[in-house]
Amino acid sequence: MDTGVYVFLQPDLGGLSVGPPLDLLYHAGAVRASGRTVAYLDARQGHLSAEDCAARCAALVPKAVFVRCVPGQHRQVDRLLRALKSASESPTVLLGQYPATVPAGILSQMTGLDFALTSDAEHHMAQFCAALEAGETPSVPGLAAQTSGQFGVAPPESASADLDTLPLPYRPWLENGTAHYRSTFGEPMDVLLTARGCPCQCSFCGRGKAEVSFRSIGLVLEEYELLVRAGLRFISIADGALTQDRDRCCEFLEGVLSRGLKVRMLVRSTVDKVDRELLRLMKRAGVVQIQYGMESGSEEVLASLAKPASVEMNTEACRLTQEAGIQTDTSWIVGSLPETPDSVRTTADLVERLRPTSATFFALLPLPGTPLEAQARELGWLRGGWSVTDTPAWVQLPWLTDRDHLLEIVSGLNRRFKYNWKWAMRYGLANWRRLRYSVVRTGLHRLRSG
Repeated sequence: MDTGVYVFLQPDLGGLSVGPPLDLLYHAGAVRASGRTVAYLDARQGHLSAEDCAARCAALVPKAVFVRCVPGQHRQVDRLLRALKSASESPTVLLGQYPATVPAGILSQMTGLDFALTSDAEHHMAQFCAALEAGETPSVPGLAAQTSGQFGVAPPESASADLDTLPLPYRPWLENGTAHYRSTFGEPMDVLLTARGCPCQCSFCGRGKAEVSFRSIGLVLEEYELLVRAGLRFISIADGALTQDRDRCCEFLEGVLSRGLKVRMLVRSTVDKVDRELLRLMKRAGVVQIQYGMESGSEEVLASLAKPASVEMNTEACRLTQEAGIQTDTSWIVGSLPETPDSVRTTADLVERLRPTSATFFALLPLPGTPLEAQARELGWLRGGWSVTDTPAWVQLPWLTDRDHLLEIVSGLNRRFKYNWKWAMRYGLANWRRLRYSVVRTGLHRLRSG
């Protein structure tokens, strides 16, 4: 029986999305594994406007359209949902971090939305699709559905799902010759998941503390080999849990070496989970860059964020990583509750001393339901919100005049440490071989195109 096509749509999220959106593609893989037809659209890859996306989806006459959304991009996604509804009556389903964190009442403001998945639901996708095909309202754990114009949310599953039983993410570029995603330097790249969940309890994180579910290393290596044999030359490990279990991390890295799968790799880690020996093994296995969320150079700010880190740990992790010949990609947050102009300067001074390969600054996002948001609300410092009608949520510290003041501080730090010729030269020298690859590829492309 023809069950129709299910469309999975990645909106254009500007600079927030470079690689494949694994959460979306895992759900697409689960639908496809149930014997149904799926289609994937990436608005950024295809340079598609909301109206373009709506027209392409309508032409497919989809049974449903799944749209990914992250905090900070929900207004753009709301416009996309309305465009989809104006072009087709197909049900729309929102998934990603935004519906997983906002109160259900906010979802009702998205007039083009029918359903939202507030937790990972791959194991229930066949059941969800079967209900739609039968003309029934789906009922699966974590599903938000409209009742009398308001969204009610079914309880999520209490236990973490067995990741080893999940079908692989849907990657059409490996099957039908569509264009690969590419790294900053033009290399064919992809993203791979080794675990879900996080043992940390950072006060600003929308996920909160969650039991970590690990994929077996054998299956992770099989997928890694599949990507390498398909021509991928840069693989990003999507989760930050790889280094949480040192023995498991070493088993993975040694497996990459023993199978001859060494390609350039990016991993994410907390600063408390790396040491000299592990970093040397990472380097041998192809790791060229580690992303660290260092957040601040102030002990008071780090404590308020409940980070498993200190300034000394940040410093040591950066030093050891650089000593191993691995690039340090660091991120920093401005605007935490104890933040002062002095603590901002202290953070800038630390970045100056550490000289990481990359330092990117972000304004604090007070995500709904987090301890930090609750503290800011209690202090009366919370401004804006997460609905489609609010200005973006932010924390107005007593010394900040307005949101533009905060954003200007962040922009100034990024100009100082990232968007300037000194950083460009340092980053270019650190990536000389990859830069040559990008230049040669661009030149060949221009020659071929006349």
